[in-house]
Amino acid sequence: MKIYIHCLFVFIIFFSTTINSFAQEEKLPERLLDELHSIGNIAFYYENLVTGTSMSYQKEKVYAGASTIKLPLAVYIYQEAANGSLNLNQKLTYSVYHYYEGSGVIQFQPFGTQYTIRDLVKKMIVHSDNVAYIMLTEKMGRANFLSFLQEIGGKNIFPNGSNRLSAEDLATYVKSLNEFIEEHELLGQELLDVFVYTDYNDTIPAGASELNVAHKVGYLPLELIYHDVGIVYDEHPYILVIMTKGVPYEKVRGVIAQITKKIHNIHLNLKPVHIQVNNKKVDFPDAQPVMNPEGGTTYVPVRFITEHLGGQVHWFNGILNVTLNETEMIFYFENKQKVLINGVEEELGFEIMERHNRIYVPLRLITETLGFQVQWEQKTRTINI
Repeated sequence: MKIYIHCLFVFIIFFSTTINSFAQEEKLPERLLDELHSIGNIAFYYENLVTGTSMSYQKEKVYAGASTIKLPLAVYIYQEAANGSLNLNQKLTYSVYHYYEGSGVIQFQPFGTQYTIRDLVKKMIVHSDNVAYIMLTEKMGRANFLSFLQEIGGKNIFPNGSNRLSAEDLATYVKSLNEFIEEHELLGQELLDVFVYTDYNDTIPAGASELNVAHKVGYLPLELIYHDVGIVYDEHPYILVIMTKGVPYEKVRGVIAQITKKIHNIHLNLKPVHIQVNNKKVDFPDAQPVMNPEGGTTYVPVRFITEHLGGQVHWFNGILNVTLNETEMIFYFENKQKVLINGVEEELGFEIMERHNRIYVPLRLITETLGFQVQWEQKTRTINI
């Protein structure tokens, strides 16, 4: 697992600079929107760490943060250790004023027990230990911790002294975790393992069950608060934040797992699609082919694919004219679901769209109209024309 994740980090660093310039926030599929509306008080944020593509729902809505705030505290502590300002082997003493009920294991130990900072971070994340959080916050200094949150881009930083934040805030914090893991090989791997091997695996990890997930849950049962935030280590790793309120406690973990599964399926469809013409790979210079988030339809930048196939594209005053192999297709942006093919109007059944300042059309419209044979290879996500 460690070697696999390290290779993913190299992949992210190598490709993200060029691809992210074309990243954008995707429109949520209607079926997912309907389900989110039926759940009620829920927010989420998704972002592909390779392409930068994102999706969100009520990402600025503020909730009680619960134990999710322990994630950025762990990052802050390890950042200080990496900078040489903190010794993770320093021991701290559990005192009576640190006592706090709820999640964790230290509360059951005798006062006077000593723990290294490294062990306290592990207990704070793996067991969501509240006492460890209190001891570590005391050691690092609350003001210093709040300054760190501000430096990395947090927006809702303990407003009125209350631990309240948004999915957008948690996305910022988990990105800082990802950046630390990328930049610090040994300490990064150590911190990664802490977040992967936790006691809580029935939310995001359950929805992406075959993948490693570095994550932190937070919950307040009496307030019906339950959140999860993490990094899902797919071939294209992504961050995911899901925040809920008001869902019955016995159901909420299953709800988060189900939403994760749906978002993961969308993530798979948003991964790059490769195109070959006569067994030769087509290298798109910037804007890449993309599959509809709900699957089934691959969109391509019309100018590049048409010219690659030997045709011509002209754009004038909201009208797109594509000529290829003596076939003329005319698209009108006033009605994105209709096309004129050699003067005959046809319903598309799907819309042409604009991405990254490029006009995209369904690839199958071009290939079927011109009679090309098309094959799809699921394993490599490759279309052979």
